Amino acid sequence: MSQTHVIKVTKDKMKQMRAFYEKNRLTKNVPYTDFVAKVGNTTITAYTSGKVVFQGPDAERTASNWGVSTSSKKSKPLSASKKSSPLPANFSQLSVLGSDEVGNGSYFGPVTVCAAYVDKNMVAKLKALGEQYHVAVAAASIISRAAFLEELDKESLELGMKVPSGAGNTADKIAAKVLEKGGIELLSKYTKLHFANTEKAKKLVKNRQNYDH
Repeated sequence: MSQTHVIKVTKDKMKQMRAFYEKNRLTKNVPYTDFVAKVGNTTITAYTSGKVVFQGPDAERTASNWGVSTSSKKSKPLSASKKSSPLPANFSQLSVLGSDEVGNGSYFGPVTVCAAYVDKNMVAKLKALGEQYHVAVAAASIISRAAFLEELDKESLELGMKVPSGAGNTADKIAAKVLEKGGIELLSKYTKLHFANTEKAKKLVKNRQNYDH
C-alpha cells in the first residue's frame, strides 16, 4: 500500500539526513529541494523549507526514524466487491493534469495557483525516476512556489526591505515598518489584511510611538 508522510525538521536534522542518505541520493535537479533520495521503494524529497516528504510503501516506517509525521496519506486497496474504480483502468497510460496553490498561509505575497500537464509519454520516464501518479500535482506545487517566491522578491525590492514568507513574528515586524513607511494604504498592497498580523503590526507601531514619547 503506497503511503505519503511529511515531517518538518530543523537545519541540523536536515544535515544529518543529507549525510545519512548520501549513498542513496538521486541526481534530480528539483527546484527548492535540499536533496532527493530513494531507499528501496521509498522516495525521500527534502525541501529547503525544512519539509521532508516520504513516498512509498515503507514511507511511514522510514519517516518515523526522523520525526513525527505532520501529515500522511495512505492509498486504500479497492474492495473486491466494488465494481468500479475511482480511476480509469488505463490511468497509467493517460496524460494527467494536476493543480496546487501556494501563499494562502503567508501574510505577505499573493496566492499563486498553477495547473501542470504531464503528457502520457512522460509519465513512464518520471516513474522511472521514482515518481508516482501524483507527478502533475508535484510539478504544479513547484511552479506555484517558484512564482510565489518571485513575487516576494519583487515586493522586497519595491519596499526596500526583505519581505518574509509565512505569518510569524517576522511578518509582524516587517508589516509594522511598512505601516510606518506608508500607512495602511501601502500595507494593503502587499498583504492579506484580514490576517491577525495586521492588528499585531498596529500594536507594534503604537508601542514604538509611546516609547518615543
